[in-house]
Amino acid sequence: MTSKTVRTLLEEGIHPRWLKVEAKLIKPLLREYQKWLKNTELDNSEIPLWRKKKINRQATAYRLVKFLCYRLDLELSNMAIRRE
Repeated sequence: MTSKTVRTLLEEGIHPRWLKVEAKLIKPLLREYQKWLKNTELDNSEIPLWRKKKINRQATAYRLVKFLCYRLDLELSNMAIRRE
């Protein structure tokens, strides 16, 4: 990381250490999302080509929301188990 980048980040209130921590949190979550995505395939073979781009964006958004709900449910279940 260059000194100019570090200075810009510090001026914006983002410490470079936070970027490293964020990467450590996001990479495992991304791997888990990709694994989860393989298990939940959406069949869009019958959709016309001109609509596929829009449908793919909607499908991606839908899958992201479903994954976040899955993760939230998992975390709440873990918290309930720890509480007992």
